[in-house]
Amino acid sequence: MTLRYGRSNLAVRRVGRSSSGGGVTRTRAELAWGIGPLAGAVAACAVVLLRPGLIGAVDVWPHLVRQQAVAETLRSGSSPFWTFLFYGGFPLLRFYGPLFALCSGALQLVVGDPVWTLKVLLFVLQALSGWAMLALLRRRVSLPAAGLGAAVYLLMPWRLVSLVTEANLPQALVYLFLPLLFLGLDWLGRADAPGGLRRGLALCGLSLGLLVLTHPFYALLAGAAAGAAAFLAGPGRKRRVFGLAGAIVPALLVAGFFVVPFLLEYRAHLYPVLPLGVPMPDLGVLLWPLSGGEGYRGFYFGLSVVLGALASGFLLVARGRRGETSLAAPFFATLGLAVLATWPAGWLGLVPTGMPPGRALVLAVFGCAGLAAFGVERLAARPGRALVLAGLALVLGADSLPFIGGIRYLAPERGLPVRLELYGLIPDRPSPRVLDVHEAVATVDDYPRLAVYPALGYLFGGFGSPFGPPFHQFAPRSMMYVYPWAGFAAADLGDPARHELSDATLKALALAGVSHVITPAARAGQGLVMTKPGIGWDDRFLRADRRPALVFGPTGAPLALGSRVLRPVAGAGAARARTMEYAGDWQELLAGLELDPESGTISTIPVRGAAYDSLPGTGAVSVREQQVRHDRVSVRLEAESDCWLRLAVSWYPYLDVRLDGEPVAFARTADGFVYLRCPAGSREVSVTAPLGRARRALLPVSVLALMGCVVMMLAPVRRRRRKRGAADGR
Repeated sequence: MTLRYGRSNLAVRRVGRSSSGGGVTRTRAELAWGIGPLAGAVAACAVVLLRPGLIGAVDVWPHLVRQQAVAETLRSGSSPFWTFLFYGGFPLLRFYGPLFALCSGALQLVVGDPVWTLKVLLFVLQALSGWAMLALLRRRVSLPAAGLGAAVYLLMPWRLVSLVTEANLPQALVYLFLPLLFLGLDWLGRADAPGGLRRGLALCGLSLGLLVLTHPFYALLAGAAAGAAAFLAGPGRKRRVFGLAGAIVPALLVAGFFVVPFLLEYRAHLYPVLPLGVPMPDLGVLLWPLSGGEGYRGFYFGLSVVLGALASGFLLVARGRRGETSLAAPFFATLGLAVLATWPAGWLGLVPTGMPPGRALVLAVFGCAGLAAFGVERLAARPGRALVLAGLALVLGADSLPFIGGIRYLAPERGLPVRLELYGLIPDRPSPRVLDVHEAVATVDDYPRLAVYPALGYLFGGFGSPFGPPFHQFAPRSMMYVYPWAGFAAADLGDPARHELSDATLKALALAGVSHVITPAARAGQGLVMTKPGIGWDDRFLRADRRPALVFGPTGAPLALGSRVLRPVAGAGAARARTMEYAGDWQELLAGLELDPESGTISTIPVRGAAYDSLPGTGAVSVREQQVRHDRVSVRLEAESDCWLRLAVSWYPYLDVRLDGEPVAFARTADGFVYLRCPAGSREVSVTAPLGRARRALLPVSVLALMGCVVMMLAPVRRRRRKRGAADGR
């Protein structure tokens, strides 16, 4: 029995209503062959994803950091779109697609452990995307073919390897919303379906809006593929094209609180990013199972699936069956767009800077799985259908399971040598800002120092960092100075020729607001190490069995420094270190001021665009208490005289700075931090980051639009159920 387009609901109802043995057996066989492969694929995903250990990919840390931050801010009732724990202030979810972090952060409130939360969410999204693909394919092919196509969708090796090994985690949401988007297109094209236009408009708008909130790059790809599919489809083309165009309105309303401020502000927040020269994926790696592959070269895609999809597409076009070809239009469109975006468009510079073009292969997974289902439908129409389906399932398993079964997680001891114990020894009050040096060398763009250890320290130790979540596309401009300062301090800490820390290092740590340092001890000879005065070192980890041999200690640097002088300085050009830009005058700025830790003062505050100004008195400041939270920085201090107060808080124009509870004017230092005028006496300074007028106004609009889309989809179903119930009652 073959379930054709528009008849799948009738066939499912026959399971419960038929009383003849033969009919029931055949229908149950259809259901078994349809649901069985998908259930097996979901079980395989559970085995792969729900294992103990840490996900080893470096790109997993930004997602875990955002997830943890969202969970903590939701628990405390503050905004999840900002944090002061990183970079001295960071727009956490204002310029990254926030949906994945919001989902995982909310789930962490239930699950508790951040790593297990991530694994559970990935598994749930995998399962939901499989069922969504099954619902889409059932409208085109028989249930067994749809079930096997949905299993292909879940088990293609490239998909799982990209999710877990490369930690391209937003793709898990993309795989769910893609079939829902094309399911909405189907509803738009069905003129005879009750409420089809309304439901299709709502589902397309909701799917596109959620794709934008997931990642704008994937949303553009999915929207282009849906537009091509709507144009290529036969019956209902006009309704699909105009309906999809109309769905842009609810999509923008759903994502408006993110999209509108993003478009208005992102250029002002964009940290200088150098072109990475990301290569195209290697076609041989994608198609040959023994080629290995890693990183930008790609991973094994699934040769049997690709060949099956190409053969199926060739047969559909060659035989010229317009109905079947139009039903396969979404999969032709996505596969074709994936090829264009991955190879030719990538060479033409159409892929955004820093976005690997191989990410567009998400569309290829969707297209290949759909076309493979059409191929299964043709093969299963021949005699010996059960054997054919079983053989295809075995081929899929043999081609994919060995690769996805090889995915492994790290043991915590491998991912965090020594640091698991060390992190627990650093006090959590006042909120530390810990610099984990990684290697004591003068490298500006040392990736573990800038990205991995800030994330690990926050996740496993609970403290912040002068750096932030990978990556630094939207790091504040203060990092133009902090990056080279940290590299200079690292080299000084590891230099065996110097027996004490230089004044420049102590100034750099103080200006960045570093409260603690973790570093490998400087090696002074064969088997000898030394710690340099200037930091209160804890040497409990300097033992022969410790690898690496680490020391840590407090710097005593406060978040606020006083000064009586504002000194204008000229602008400077940028320097480059491999993949990063940083300030070219960072050494001159350090050399131009003096630090007095006893009085809590610096000789001058360098500024740009302001005149020289000097206040009477000493400018001495004594910090009594300081606290850093996600939503707030507060400092209680005693100022000996009127002074200029420099805060180790990154400057943003929309910060709300208050002195003793009252708003106060503030400005930007030459190195990108905040300064303000502070009267003498006992004072309390607080800094918060308001959501902004646009976000505050658009957030309720987006919530109402999302709820409206859901109501529009469910309302026709409820009316039909009421009518059916009334008819049964009569």
